[in-house]
Amino acid sequence: MLTKAKYLSIPSGFEYYNLQKIKKLNQYKKNIQEILESKGMMEFIPPLLDYVELFSLTANSFINGNSSFIEKLFEVKDSNGELLAIRSDLTVMAMKSYLYHAQEMDKIQYYYIQPVYRDFSKGTGFNREIYQAGVEWIGKFDNRIVILFQLALELMELFPFRCSYVFGNALFIQELLKLFPQKIHKDILSGLYFKDIYKLKEICSYFSLSQEISSILTEIPLLIGDESIKNEYKILLKNYENLYNIIAHTIDTLKMFNFILYDFSIVREFSYYTGIIFEAYLNKTNSKVLTGGIYDNFSLQLSHKEIPSCGFALNLSEFINIEVEL
Repeated sequence: MLTKAKYLSIPSGFEYYNLQKIKKLNQYKKNIQEILESKGMMEFIPPLLDYVELFSLTANSFINGNSSFIEKLFEVKDSNGELLAIRSDLTVMAMKSYLYHAQEMDKIQYYYIQPVYRDFSKGTGFNREIYQAGVEWIGKFDNRIVILFQLALELMELFPFRCSYVFGNALFIQELLKLFPQKIHKDILSGLYFKDIYKLKEICSYFSLSQEISSILTEIPLLIGDESIKNEYKILLKNYENLYNIIAHTIDTLKMFNFILYDFSIVREFSYYTGIIFEAYLNKTNSKVLTGGIYDNFSLQLSHKEIPSCGFALNLSEFINIEVEL
């Protein structure tokens, strides 16, 4: 009997889910949908294609283009030569959808269970089709980040894995950059994103930054811990009260969650976050399976209205692949 290797020659590309993975995916989709619809949320099903300009609003430009972590767009042209992209991010599409209906409603709670597509280079080990389950809350909601994270935890209970939860604040990074010349912001963001302490030290040396500023920049990526980390930040930022206040406010807002960690050097691939952000990592593999946070000002890139917004996304593909393989 011939083995697969002897009679198949399959080009690299998109992963095909086997029957076991499809069964698991459908089970999770059903369970997630039941929970979210029981809370009165509306399902959002975006188009597969939209204009490249829409997705270009979300990508941070600081990341090294040669990195395997870059999430590139699949681009195509329509019959008129207009450049389109296969959807790579659902948050921007949810905001666009809401703005079409903004005169009819002042807020909405979307949920979706859909794939996104990212053109990772062949051989990187990253899937190009990624199933996500997520929510987008657009409009004013009281105590939203706490309730949003509680909802994320409820969905995470559907999966048979233990995770570590890490919080940061995009506003902290925005304020931190004000301490440095504009021309080195991208280099700093890249160093923080990859936690490249050597690169950050090189930046400090090359631009002859003060000892105090250099210490802040190079120590922040190493300060990761529970709520007691606030004391270390108080010492490090003793002359920068505005920066410390962002950290104190973040930790005080989330004080009821005594199992989470804080890392205020977190920088996101997507540029729209403006407040508290969070991530979850599988303890078994350290894979990132949850991302979320506040993106209040993003609506201004698509309209003249500033609309408070927040949301999160679960990487269902990561859960399914790991669970079936174990």
